[in-house]
Amino acid sequence: MRIILYTIIIILLFFIGVLIADKYALRTNIVRLHVVANSDSASDQSEKLLVRDAVLSFVQDNVKDMGDTQEVRQYILQSLPEIESAANRVLKLSGSKHCATVNFTEESFDIRHYDTFSLPSGVYHSLRVKIGDAAGKNWWCVVFPALCVPDNSSDFHSVAVASG
Repeated sequence: MRIILYTIIIILLFFIGVLIADKYALRTNIVRLHVVANSDSASDQSEKLLVRDAVLSFVQDNVKDMGDTQEVRQYILQSLPEIESAANRVLKLSGSKHCATVNFTEESFDIRHYDTFSLPSGVYHSLRVKIGDAAGKNWWCVVFPALCVPDNSSDFHSVAVASG
């Protein structure tokens, strides 16, 4: 009877170890985009979405053929001035008085559950875009690999990289 109990314990420990390793691998192989609006006003929230689209378009057009997370991180670090310019260009075109600042950092995110998958909580590499005072509601997605899912799945916008 003890042999069966020890065998079950060993099997459970093995599966727990595999789950922990998978969770770690997921966090280290993802790059998130995090856009924070100036405020919660309707106009600032609209600006946030314009900036989101501009940054996603710029980044995803350039990383779609990259297969390695390290290569994507390096590209983003080198391209921060251009990414910030893309964000500020769309703000200026929309008549906004705000400016965006962009950095690449490690950020803590809570767990997110969706219909078909979950992203575990933890620290992820993040391309963070702050608009103005950055005191409003935020929007995030996984920019690499290309999987953009907003914070609220009822607000889903198809913004994943188009292939080809």
